[in-house]
Amino acid sequence: MQEVQQGGGAWGDGQQGGPQGWHGGGTQQGPRRAWGEGGDQAWGGQADLSSGVGAGGKGKKPKGSGGGGPFGGKLPLVVGGGIALVLVIATVIVLLTKGNDNTADPTPTGSPTQGTSASPTGGTTPGQSKNPKLHEGDNRIASTAISFPRRKPPWSDRKRLVRQLQNSNGQRIVLTEKAVDQDDWSADIFVGGLGTASGFTGDPKATALTLSTQLRDDMYGNIPVTFKPLANGAVKRSDKSGWFVQQTVTTTAAKVTDRVLTLTVAVFDLGDGTAVAYISEIPNNRPDLREAAAEAYRGIQVG
Repeated sequence: MQEVQQGGGAWGDGQQGGPQGWHGGGTQQGPRRAWGEGGDQAWGGQADLSSGVGAGGKGKKPKGSGGGGPFGGKLPLVVGGGIALVLVIATVIVLLTKGNDNTADPTPTGSPTQGTSASPTGGTTPGQSKNPKLHEGDNRIASTAISFPRRKPPWSDRKRLVRQLQNSNGQRIVLTEKAVDQDDWSADIFVGGLGTASGFTGDPKATALTLSTQLRDDMYGNIPVTFKPLANGAVKRSDKSGWFVQQTVTTTAAKVTDRVLTLTVAVFDLGDGTAVAYISEIPNNRPDLREAAAEAYRGIQVG
């Protein structure tokens, strides 16, 4: 195809890279309590010392060993109190050693917890919009990372154009219903993502040229058509670089009155290894549809 470096654009969009023209011959826990805390006393933390004089009751010394000497009946009280004191001290030591359970435990290796770092792509995957606000609102026809201003009736919304355009969204006017067999002859404006079948390798120009050739076999079914190159060149929307390719499509089908269409393909690099595309086909003998398509093309947003 003949390459034409786009200047102002014959559509009058004022942006770099407008197709040359629409005429036939032209160009987005509560804390856990430590053992022995609160109302539950630690094991051995409270001893019953009320029977300190032993089994004989108060006022009378028991006989047998342990009954004589200067401590006499007071020995069981001293021993019992000593045992209780030892148990209390042991409990305090255990509590001090255990530490405060309200303190967060570090990981066994001392490494920080994972999963808090931000995604290198800002939380989006390749092919997704990094700025969804560009495509929001009922006044836009959008497909993830590319959109254009919605056209008014008689344009109607459609969801699919060709297999190469993934998650496609667009608008259509049927010009001739069942022009040949079940295939309609129509005016279309669509946007969508490009998958691996597009052959995108980071070069919008090569991809646009390949896609325009693929569409020759996939868009028209049984309708007999011939193609003639018009123009191709650089284009940019929303600071995303791209390339457009334009050609005429002519049919000899007897039922078709709008015999010549202008087919436009524009491919934009998203900068993440993926691309999106705009595709339109507009009859040359319909100035109203040509103007609607020109406004859609000027209003493309990418990213």
